[in-house]
Amino acid sequence: MKTIFQLLFFLLFLSVVSCEKPKLADKKPESPAPTEKTQAAAPKKEAVKQPAPVESKTAKSEPVEEVSGDPVEPVISVTEKGNVVTITGGIKSRFQRQRIIDTLTNGLKEHEIVDELKSGAGWIPLGWENRLAQDLLIPYISVVEDAELHYKEGIVRLEGSVNAERNIRDIQMKVIDVINGPYSKDISNNLSAK
Repeated sequence: MKTIFQLLFFLLFLSVVSCEKPKLADKKPESPAPTEKTQAAAPKKEAVKQPAPVESKTAKSEPVEEVSGDPVEPVISVTEKGNVVTITGGIKSRFQRQRIIDTLTNGLKEHEIVDELKSGAGWIPLGWENRLAQDLLIPYISVVEDAELHYKEGIVRLEGSVNAERNIRDIQMKVIDVINGPYSKDISNNLSAK
């Protein structure tokens, strides 16, 4: 029995050792130039029409800001004055930037969204940017009058007025839940109750 296993092992060893080194696949041979007969026999291809690009309500082109040197922490400011919500600052991902703008546009239909948010490679990515608009900004702007939310250097500053004292605590808990991470440091809650 031992000799059978030795024989099988030896054959396996030989098959592995005797294999040729892998080679890159050769390029496809070029097809011969089409002749009149092959051109007539081949069906004509129609040009494929591309769908027209969809424009968002914020007809601005995507601002991109290059930050030189070491990556810096994102800066986000959101202010509401009447029915105009302005979002400024900078984040890393253009996809997250567009998601924030689209979510605000769809979630705050009665407001005009002014997009001044930039994106670029020089910003540090943060995990909570995906949740910012849906989980924090829309409820915040819906509850707070003349709402302002600023994030800079790990500090969140809240401004505005609410109807009840308990709303201040609820908003602060929502901020803690959404904007958390290794760069978050403090909340400066300047909200006031009417």
